[in-house]
Amino acid sequence: HSGGGSKSPSSFDSKWGSGFGPDCSTGVNFLLGDAVHKFGGNKNDVHHYQIVGAPWAKLTWRDAQLDAWGRCFNGLRGHLAEVNNEKENEFFVEQLRDHGAWVDASGADEQAAWIGAAMLRGSDKYEWVEGAHASRAFYDLNTSAAVGSSFVNWAPGEPAKDGIGNCVGITETGGWVDASCYRQKGFFIVAFEG
Repeated sequence: HSGGGSKSPSSFDSKWGSGFGPDCSTGVNFLLGDAVHKFGGNKNDVHHYQIVGAPWAKLTWRDAQLDAWGRCFNGLRGHLAEVNNEKENEFFVEQLRDHGAWVDASGADEQAAWIGAAMLRGSDKYEWVEGAHASRAFYDLNTSAAVGSSFVNWAPGEPAKDGIGNCVGITETGGWVDASCYRQKGFFIVAFEG
């Protein structure tokens, strides 16, 4: 928890309450682990991501979310990443592969890496939980379709509509799977955006 002093509230502070994790406004990076990767070619559309985990690690979706909140990069607080398009999806798969996310992979969803999508509000819509599109629904279970022009990339047979999987992971093929938020996975993707 940061000490006193005034700072303007961010969308993170207003949604999740201030004081959780490090004070990222100090400019000190709290990263622990692997390097931060840059994605995007346009100066105004550059995002920074960190792949976190190991094949032996076991984190629930909430564990991954809390860990991401405790990371800072260039004055920005981390959060679980959203996936906005096919290019970004492929970038994540490549980065995860480079970090050994699918060593001895069986293809099962246990090998998926957590991203910042879930169906947590008792609705029938998956939404991005954090980031620039926080609370924006991207997939409707009732219509089995993307909401508006949202990018979706479900793996075959996903989402399962079994009432068990409410959190989303990305697999080696780039397909998304829904899984119990309590299922443990070895990797997750942290985004840092302003």
